Amino acid sequence: MEEKRQKAYRIGVFVFILLAVLTLGEFWLARTGAPWWAIFWLIALNKAWFVMEHYMHLPKVFAGGEGHEH
Repeated sequence: MEEKRQKAYRIGVFVFILLAVLTLGEFWLARTGAPWWAIFWLIALNKAWFVMEHYMHLPKVFAGGEGHEH
């Protein structure tokens, strides 16, 4: 159980850092005045997916099953 918790923690920290890097990339692109709106959409969609997948636990909601995991 402890190993599973450590793995989840490492993934959570990795995703947090990844989201921070993507946000910095968005900020840098916006500051340069780049008109690449498609890149902004791709970054935003990727960030939304990471948040839903790793912080909101969306796959667990649709997976079914009973009980709570602690």
